[in-house]
Amino acid sequence: MRSRLSPWCLLLLAACGDAPVSAVAEPAVAAPEAPVVEELDAGPADAGARDANVGEADTYVGFLGRDDRGWRTRLATVGWERMERGSGGRSLGFRVTLADGSSGYFKPEQAFAGARWYAEVAAYHVDRALGLGKVPPSVVRSFPMRALEHAATDVEGPDPRLAGLHPDGDGRVRGAFIGWIDGRLTRWRLGRDFESQLRQRGRPLVHSPFQPPRDWRAVLSGRVLPEETDHGREPEASELGDEGRAEVSDLVLFDTLIHNVDRWGGDYTNIRRVGRGGPLIYLDNAAAFWEGEPLLGLAGARLRAVERFRRSTVMAIETLDLAALRARIAADGLEPMVRDERHWEGLETRRRHILRHVQHMHARYGESVWVGD
Repeated sequence: MRSRLSPWCLLLLAACGDAPVSAVAEPAVAAPEAPVVEELDAGPADAGARDANVGEADTYVGFLGRDDRGWRTRLATVGWERMERGSGGRSLGFRVTLADGSSGYFKPEQAFAGARWYAEVAAYHVDRALGLGKVPPSVVRSFPMRALEHAATDVEGPDPRLAGLHPDGDGRVRGAFIGWIDGRLTRWRLGRDFESQLRQRGRPLVHSPFQPPRDWRAVLSGRVLPEETDHGREPEASELGDEGRAEVSDLVLFDTLIHNVDRWGGDYTNIRRVGRGGPLIYLDNAAAFWEGEPLLGLAGARLRAVERFRRSTVMAIETLDLAALRARIAADGLEPMVRDERHWEGLETRRRHILRHVQHMHARYGESVWVGD
């Protein structure tokens, strides 16, 4: 059922008048099969991806405001021709070129705990349910294990991370297949103490939570000084402007809702814009939807640091239809999300936590909390 509007939300209504896909790839190998283009993937995963577009509301918001349902269908159904191993990182990924010339980035199910393949697709569905359009199209798909092994083997031998992949009885590995974004993706280097622009009266934070978890913990424990971290050595932030503040606020609220604590790693790797000064996009959501505690300390600290919000984003979180979201996720074959009630209880807990925080800020600071709409 759709969440019942709170009296506070009704007041807001009355007042209402912007990667994984940019990874550098190693030399490609052709699909080690004949014919070159494999048969269309079969099974519940692909069928779910095709069916997920059915019944979308007329108000559907696609990636960056464009209807991407055809793109998503192609990701789920078009045969593949080439596969390349992605670069670096603790997890293993692959850029896959399809028969129609388009590409996607495949994040397979693997042993590394920080690479929750299903979190990528679940984050896509949450993004669309909120009407943000910031997460690239993502589907559940499987590829042959032998093709992945071929692509991840070079003159030095097979990639050790292959041992963390576990094919099913048909020799295939499922995972998240994410649409490749053409063009340059630039890192948005927000600068030191940028968060003061998200706060009322520009109040600074004693310790910024917008840095890697290990650095944040080290500063809190007194093992290092704030200026000794990478964040502390960043140049002072430049003026974000109203839309920039709204974009960062939206991102923090989204990450809080999906419980992604890995956004603010080193060198702003996961804070990307399309082109120079283009829209902000939400790349790399594989560290989201943690089991257990519904809100980790670092995620809560990042939410509390934000005191300015886009009214329409808060309204979307308030009115989020969890039953419809759950149905869409179930239709995509995301069994870990469907089976484990802790995911859904955590999502609802975080949603309420966000709304309580915004309501508290509004009660304290009034209409000055709104920015960007």
